[in-house]
Parts: sequence; C-alpha cells; structure tokens
Amino acid sequence: MTTVNQPLPIATDTAEFDPFEAATEAQARTFDLFGKVEISAWACHLEKGQGKIPFDPQNPNHKRMTAIDVFIQPLPEIDVKYPKTLECHWLAEYNTWAKITLPSIKDAYQRATGQELGSVRQINGMYARVARVDSFDKKYEKKDTNGNLTGEMVTPKTFKFVEFYADEDTCRAAYTAAGGQPMQGNSPAVNTAPADADKQAALAFLPVIIKNALNGKGLKIQDDWQTAVNTALGQFPMVAKHFTAESPEVANYALPMLGA
Repeated sequence: MTTVNQPLPIATDTAEFDPFEAATEAQARTFDLFGKVEISAWACHLEKGQGKIPFDPQNPNHKRMTAIDVFIQPLPEIDVKYPKTLECHWLAEYNTWAKITLPSIKDAYQRATGQELGSVRQINGMYARVARVDSFDKKYEKKDTNGNLTGEMVTPKTFKFVEFYADEDTCRAAYTAAGGQPMQGNSPAVNTAPADADKQAALAFLPVIIKNALNGKGLKIQDDWQTAVNTALGQFPMVAKHFTAESPEVANYALPMLGA
C-alpha cells in the first residue's frame, strides 16, 4: 500500500491583536544600560602626549592620581551597536567623577541595600542601570565618518548610576519594565575589544608594576618574589586578567632585578 504524505496543519496564533491596546500600552524605549558592573581603580600619572600611565613612586616627575575604569557587561538581549558606550574612564580628582558619577553610585547603592557605600569596590559584580549624561569635561569637535572635523562641538558623556539590582533576573525585569525588549534568542553581548589588543595594552603596564613591586626589596631568584609581584598585579585588574607572576612576560622583566 502506498503511503501518501499528509500535510501537517499549520499552527496559527489564536491570540487576537488589538492595535489600540498596543498603542495605549506603548512605552518609550530606554537607552540606559542594564548589566553587570566591572570596576577597577589604579594609581596613575598624566604624561603629556600619552595620557594615563602607571604611577612610578621612584620617578620624581610623577604626580600620583587615581584612575577609575568601569565596563558594563550588558544583558544578553541588549543589542549593542557601539561597544565604546559600555565603558567609561575617570580621574577621581576631577569633577565629573566627584560630582556626577560617585554621588550617583552612593545614592543608588543606599537605595538598593539600605546601607551606605563603604568603597566603590563593593559595586564590582553588581547589576545596575546606568544612564549616559553630560560630563564636566571639555567639549570637543565632532568628526565625520571620514575623520574630518564637522564644526559641531560635543560634550563628552559620563555614567550616572540609576539603580542597583540584587541579581540578573531583577535587572532584566527592570529592563523590560523600562521598555526594553525581552530576550528573543539573540546572541549574548560580549566585550568586542580584540583580546590581543587588550593584552598588548596591559603589557605596557608591566615594567612599572614589576619595578614598583621588586625595586629595593633585595629579593633573590630563590626567594618568593612571585608573591610580591602578584600582590602588585592585584591592584591592576585589567593587567592581572592577562598576567601573573608565572607569565613568561613577567619573568622577562623580573629576573634582571633579582639577585643571584
């Protein structure tokens, strides 16, 4: 007996769509960031032509300042077109951090936990809602896609923390309530900075970090110099995620400074 293929019934959406209800319940899409906070702070010196470099206490020309770096790892369903909007960088001694971002962190943290913030280190790993607002930094002239100056002056943006959340699910619920689109199988957003470029940038910090850790300590090769180096690296999370005292790049700088 010949078997005849029978077409399967096509599933249809039986829920009736009411465009007037959709129009009534519509919410403006939020452009705030919702995600996990990564924060690091380190001692730096402002070098003309280079910007922030690691502070070297042995260099009499260095003036110590405090650099702060924050990266927001967005919720997976958030489509990030401009990865640079996920990060922000400050000097603690300047007004943008002291008068905009830091007060917003303290306020949002107290509202979320009922406690005063003891250290900004406490927000590392927390989920947050972050807005981008005008900073106190000097305006700059905008460039077009070809790199030509347009004559339009732009005020640099900074992060202002709006809320902290207990976990990812609570953060996601807040994102959806604010008009964000729920997850629909999108690939998780990731830090799109090339790993090699990130590591190369971290490598530039190694000489000063290792020098500060070992210089004048009188350590020898057989001594536990690795602990001193790892402790120093711990102050620079962006470097420590690529290097440890066991890394060959670290050994190349460290061994010449150790006694036989």
